[in-house]
Amino acid sequence: MTMPSSGALNMGGTSSPVSVAQELGLSLTATITMNQTNVRTLAGVSTTSGATWSMSSLYGKSNTYTIEYLVVAGGGGGGSGAGSTYASGRGAGGAGAGGYQSLSASVAPSTSLGVTIGSGGATATQGTNSIFNSVTSLGGARGANGNEAAFSGGSGGGGGGASVFIAGGAGTPGQGNDGGDNAGSQSGGGGGGAGAVGTSAVGGNGSTWLVSAQPTLAAAALAQKRL
Repeated sequence: MTMPSSGALNMGGTSSPVSVAQELGLSLTATITMNQTNVRTLAGVSTTSGATWSMSSLYGKSNTYTIEYLVVAGGGGGGSGAGSTYASGRGAGGAGAGGYQSLSASVAPSTSLGVTIGSGGATATQGTNSIFNSVTSLGGARGANGNEAAFSGGSGGGGGGASVFIAGGAGTPGQGNDGGDNAGSQSGGGGGGAGAVGTSAVGGNGSTWLVSAQPTLAAAALAQKRL
């Protein structure tokens, strides 16, 4: 919400136009005065009790916060040597990291935002998605078993170990990187990371997230075996 940019302003009692009480997330019947700290803060004026100011200072003001947040999905599970695709002496592919996204949003006090925290995958199992504020990061790809083609995900899984070339799985643009190829060796490819693609037998690097220097509220949906 945003306070009107002109005309009469109401402290409370109405939601059309938006009143100061409503903008502050209070009941329309709440007792509210110009001398309250939260009202002064909204207006952007001195919070010193008794200091004079005009209601016009409230024009166009919004009681919202900018939050910076990460949405990181569950990482995949590494490939297994078991199963019909396994050949003796051939390694399995590494798992991909969960999808990684850093974003920001403006929210008002008392706003409810849905959160789903993805879990890491068991052996040879995809990681599960994480969701925050309707933003979805995809689970990391599972690692391929020996001789298997690689899997895609937030970051891609490594190709299975085989005597023939097997390409790494695709990562999701904006969330992760591709898994590593097996390069025609008996070793599987490394899983993709948030910061770099995987290579033969080596997983991709993770990434660093820095919150800005301005006062912010930080929220994160964080759950994965590796980033």
